[in-house]
Amino acid sequence: EVLARIEMLDHLTIFSQSGVVYWEKAFCKMKGNPVDSLCREVLLEERTTQTSFKHGSYTLKWLLNNQFELIFVAVYSVQLLYIEELLEAMAKKFVDMHKDRLLSKPVRLGHAFQFDSEFDRVYDKILSHHENRPRHMKTFEDTKKFGSTKAAQKGGGKQEKETPKGKGKKQEDTAEEEPPQETGSPVTPLGEGGEFEAEERRRLMIQKRKELAAGGRGGRGRGKKPEPKAKPEPAPSGGTPKKSRETMRSWNAGPAQDSGVKLDYSGTTKADAAENLARLAAQESEMGDPSDFTVADQWEDADDDEEDEEEEKAAAAGKSTGKFGGMYSYFKTITTGKPLEEADLVKPLAALQEMLITKNVASEIAEKLCGSVQASLVGQRSQAGFSGIKKSVTAAMDAALSRTLTPKQSIDILREVLEANNSGRCYTMVFVGVNGVGKSTSLAKVCAWLMHHKKKVLIVACDTFRSGAVEQLKIHAARLKTELFERGYEKDPASVAMEGIKHANANGYDVVLVDTAGRMQDNEPLMRALAKLVNLNAPDKVLFVGEALVGNDSVDQLSKFNKALVDHATVKHPRTIDGIILTKFDTIDDKVGAAVSMVYTTGQPVIFVGVGQTYHDIRQLNVKAICRSLLR
Repeated sequence: EVLARIEMLDHLTIFSQSGVVYWEKAFCKMKGNPVDSLCREVLLEERTTQTSFKHGSYTLKWLLNNQFELIFVAVYSVQLLYIEELLEAMAKKFVDMHKDRLLSKPVRLGHAFQFDSEFDRVYDKILSHHENRPRHMKTFEDTKKFGSTKAAQKGGGKQEKETPKGKGKKQEDTAEEEPPQETGSPVTPLGEGGEFEAEERRRLMIQKRKELAAGGRGGRGRGKKPEPKAKPEPAPSGGTPKKSRETMRSWNAGPAQDSGVKLDYSGTTKADAAENLARLAAQESEMGDPSDFTVADQWEDADDDEEDEEEEKAAAAGKSTGKFGGMYSYFKTITTGKPLEEADLVKPLAALQEMLITKNVASEIAEKLCGSVQASLVGQRSQAGFSGIKKSVTAAMDAALSRTLTPKQSIDILREVLEANNSGRCYTMVFVGVNGVGKSTSLAKVCAWLMHHKKKVLIVACDTFRSGAVEQLKIHAARLKTELFERGYEKDPASVAMEGIKHANANGYDVVLVDTAGRMQDNEPLMRALAKLVNLNAPDKVLFVGEALVGNDSVDQLSKFNKALVDHATVKHPRTIDGIILTKFDTIDDKVGAAVSMVYTTGQPVIFVGVGQTYHDIRQLNVKAICRSLLR
């Protein structure tokens, strides 16, 4: 009977937070490995605030024991009401049985942890308790619908009391006298002041009609005759009259002149275009000289250990240094050596969450990170002294941020380029993002970085929407001394990209960089066109270019870009964002939270950051420096 009951579960496992499996029990063969997915997508990504995790047809629940650094996981396919109770009972029994062994550092792994027979007894006891528990039929008062209905009734009553005098009062009295109707659709009451607003709209409409009839608009120009419009010039041959030509505006102090000077450097002919581009490329540019390109180090922050020590001493003395110096003073009431509880961490973690938000971490992401830190600290014994407690919390958040920002896969672009070239094809990167974040400039910087590493690069202009986009890339290509593949404007970007990749493969290019039009995440036609380009050409990397200045909006942008690429996909396994480039990183001081928000949202790494105006102002992200900036 016990075995028949246990078959409702699929898998149970107990392992350490370092990944050593102490005990597991499989009740049926599972598809894939849901526990590995839980570790990779939840535990390592600091998403432990989730109550459960779905992997295919499986649901996983877990319990953390921070005192002994244990994780208890249950995998099941059908809804089971006793899973949380079972995990708690398992954890208590397992710790009681093997407490001495778990406290030894390191834990002795010479022989297996015996737990099968004890688990069967624990499970049978819990299941019997649930089966024998009397079940009462739920009344309407116990449901959520009753609560919402009651709240709506209270809100409706408040509206009736606040209804202005006049017709609204008359309607209220009539409604009280008439009995409620049993059939028919319910009548929606007019909102607060709704009748008066409708009356005001009608009054304004009548007034406006009178003013228009009198020959004026909004009371202006009443009684004045309209000025006669300029007559079109008659045609010389007596045919259709010519339309009056609009003159170009002159921004000088003098009168407007039809100077005919254009700001179009592409030229009307190929010779003019080549001459203009050569002249512009020869000029001294703010982007710097590509030949001066140096190997970029990681982005780093100034070392401020002395500042941290002073802040720690001031906080320990109950003083606040700066905005958040007194954050850890909440820990002074915690007894040293006592296991930390959730109530002990509420106030300090709320202050920590506020600090992260002020440094551009999206509020939703900051809340989840603090929840993850709380889950990792509950049950741990507080270290000696105030500074020990502060170090525990800081170390927990630093570990959470480091795990979030550290890439889960290789970001060695040069190695991937070499592998693609060895297989006989070019390596393709597509740059996507919203308007005005610096996609074309970032593409030029990446091009300079690749050319510094002796790669032959082709730039493909697939922004066929924005005026001047092709000319901008022509300037970059001329200064970088590389080729630009373009087909002008108003062409299908997906087809242009396909032709460019074919041209690159036929002419021995190592890398293709595809520039796309900037688009807002809610623009469905442009997002559909982007999905078509990605699906049709299957690039090696889809890079999202975003600003380091944004906060909450970065989560919305990335989420909707990913969703659009999936929703509009025409292939079985749709592509999503593979990596992130953050621009304007040199302008944000210590407000580096956008990196955390973007990586947490997609699970994809920040590959490059832009730190200036020249071609060589591109860096790889320094995770340690980011964490230090967020926590100082």
